[in-house]
Amino acid sequence: MGKSFVSYRSSTEFSMLNHRCCLGIALCMGFCFWGWNRVSAQPASPSGPQTQYVLLDNAHVLTGTVFRQGQSVILRRGNEAELTLRSSQVIAVADDMPSLYQARIRSQHRRSPATVSQRIDDVRWCIDNDMPAHATEALMSVYAVVPDHPIAIQLENRLRRLLEQSPESTQTPVHSVATAGMESPADRGIELQSVSHTELATGDLPTGNLETSHVSSASYTEPRIHASSVPVALHPFTAKVQPILMARCSQCHHAQSGVETSWHLVLPPGGAVRVTQPGSLANFHATVPLCEPDAPMQSRLIQMATTAHGGAAPGKPPIAEYEGSLVETLSQWIATVDDRSQEASEATTPALEETSDFSTKAGSPLPTLNPIHPAHVASSLASPKSNYFSTEVQEAHRTEVSDSVQAPKATEPAADDGSRPRRPARLPTVANPNDVQHFNRETRLRRLLRSGTPPDSQGQ
Repeated sequence: MGKSFVSYRSSTEFSMLNHRCCLGIALCMGFCFWGWNRVSAQPASPSGPQTQYVLLDNAHVLTGTVFRQGQSVILRRGNEAELTLRSSQVIAVADDMPSLYQARIRSQHRRSPATVSQRIDDVRWCIDNDMPAHATEALMSVYAVVPDHPIAIQLENRLRRLLEQSPESTQTPVHSVATAGMESPADRGIELQSVSHTELATGDLPTGNLETSHVSSASYTEPRIHASSVPVALHPFTAKVQPILMARCSQCHHAQSGVETSWHLVLPPGGAVRVTQPGSLANFHATVPLCEPDAPMQSRLIQMATTAHGGAAPGKPPIAEYEGSLVETLSQWIATVDDRSQEASEATTPALEETSDFSTKAGSPLPTLNPIHPAHVASSLASPKSNYFSTEVQEAHRTEVSDSVQAPKATEPAADDGSRPRRPARLPTVANPNDVQHFNRETRLRRLLRSGTPPDSQGQ
């Protein structure tokens, strides 16, 4: 009986142990399945890798997950291959495009305000990266300074097509602002608006209606000015000084700026890059009263250019302290301005005459031009004739040759009457070059030519 009890106990313990093992395995599998579902159901951690925007040094933009490894920047796009960039190739990294746009502006270290070319680049960059709101803002700032800029008109057409292709849900009220002044170049008229330094720096630009009447630049032709009536200092002013004034002073000092100032500059006409000749002359006469030729550095022009004034931020004059070359250019030109230029600038500029009336109006200050004859011009341009090969010398040369051929004997040289240059007579043609008489005659002539003695005195 004891033996059977032991066997029964062993079988019972084995079955219980088997049951416990199966139960443990089942519980482990259940816990694993529950944990896997819980982990998969949890949302992605916000601290994980996110899609970012990378601005390269060539103004292109790349998107993907950005990692930094030493001096390299690794850009990964999902399961695609990685792109390794040098740190010098990356300008900025941002989480969204507006932040990247601001980082792009900060990386350029711009002065306040931005130039027209920089704003044109902003418009082009925003259009290329599907940012119509920022492109519209930059485009309106360009139109506020140069209403008929040709490149701005082309970019305006691109912006209009971008807004037409974008879905209706993405067209915000910016679309109406952008298309308010976006008529065809022939039908659109834009009034030059007042924009201060602070508005261009902060981006608070006017967004009003830009449709006003204007005069087409193609139908307006300015008369020309003769070179004899312009001051001597106008050429260096146009070549060196006026570009500085246009870049640093023309934003506020023009007739339509709205700034209370007594000094106004004439801007280039619509669609042009340079100021016209009458405009340059007007700018010259307006700038000369601000100059002191005896003390150029004490001139009001240099003092205002190196001092912050108007709406500019404190400590940011039109010409900074480190731009001494610009101040030197202004001072060198001021030293060349004479009193006659100052007196002419104070006087009223005479009315300009058309070029077609220069020769017809009475009392014209221009000198009378002599008629031009093509034959006289051709004769003056021809090379001068040589005296040796004149007609008289050639006739005498032919006569002497014919006489020497007919007479086998040497002739006496003709008397020098001063009518023709003295030169040796040509020797007659000899049948036998080795003749003794011919040799003696030739030797005697050479001696006479070297000594300069007449043949008669030598013979005596």
